[in-house]
Amino acid sequence: KEQRIVYVPDTRRVSEIAFPTLRLSVEEVADTRSVLCVPLQVGDRNLGVLEYYSAVPNAFSQREMQVVGTFAHQATVAIERARLYAQECN
Repeated sequence: KEQRIVYVPDTRRVSEIAFPTLRLSVEEVADTRSVLCVPLQVGDRNLGVLEYYSAVPNAFSQREMQVVGTFAHQATVAIERARLYAQECN
């Protein structure tokens, strides 16, 4: 919806959204403390959102957000190419 990267550095400051509980291991769970959401978009069409969660507040640096943004762009291109290929094959 935002059509941009959304970073929530500390989920405790956002009371209107319910964030998932993270399973760290079979026995251990933790609350989500940081969230990074990157849209997967082709033009104005939204294919989905790549989401990263962390149990640590302020978990993602500017550099990490850039890397995730680049990965999301590459994934979007691959998804769109696969969709176009499947469309051609039908």
